[in-house]
Amino acid sequence: AWQEKVVPGVTASQIRVKKYNGTSWTSVDGNGTNGLNMDPAKEGTRPTLAVSNGSLYLAWVEAVTSSYGQIRVKKYNGTSWTSAEGGSTAGLNVDTTKDATFPALVDYNNALYASWAELGKIYVKRYNGTEWTSVDGGTNGINVDPAKGGAFPALAVMGNDLIAVWSEFSGSIYQLRAKKYDGTSWTTIDGGANGLNMAAGKSAY
Repeated sequence: AWQEKVVPGVTASQIRVKKYNGTSWTSVDGNGTNGLNMDPAKEGTRPTLAVSNGSLYLAWVEAVTSSYGQIRVKKYNGTSWTSAEGGSTAGLNVDTTKDATFPALVDYNNALYASWAELGKIYVKRYNGTEWTSVDGGTNGINVDPAKGGAFPALAVMGNDLIAVWSEFSGSIYQLRAKKYDGTSWTTIDGGANGLNMAAGKSAY
């Protein structure tokens, strides 16, 4: 999946997807002028893919205005794409009027998990195929320090745990922070005050 400005005279990037059969690539985004954007007139950026329960999921940021975007999600069943936002028409944002970016997806315990940064908070939600539920503890997300801005989240599964890693701004540098989720609660696993950074005074992303 990628973003591409393919419409002459239109500035909005479209989210495009192709599949590879081992020999050649085939478009699976409709193969038309527009991609998979909810609104082709709105800028689509930062696409990411994950497979969960036999379906392909796509998340991306779609601009609402020049100052904020929403996390949008679609599901592909091998034939067609449908919205996978639990009935929402405004994406996964905790506050649909605030800027959200850097989406990440992963399958964990037979459910789809999404993470993103929104106004400096790292949020995580779980999708059961019908609705999205917050698993990040509330307003402050999973930030180690709620007063510090988080960005660039990534998700991975190791054993029985969901691992989240992100950068958190500590006043002058970004520290790489990490937590694990056991299906119930989050535990910090980055070693302490400096996070995972090799050098305490250098930014890590």
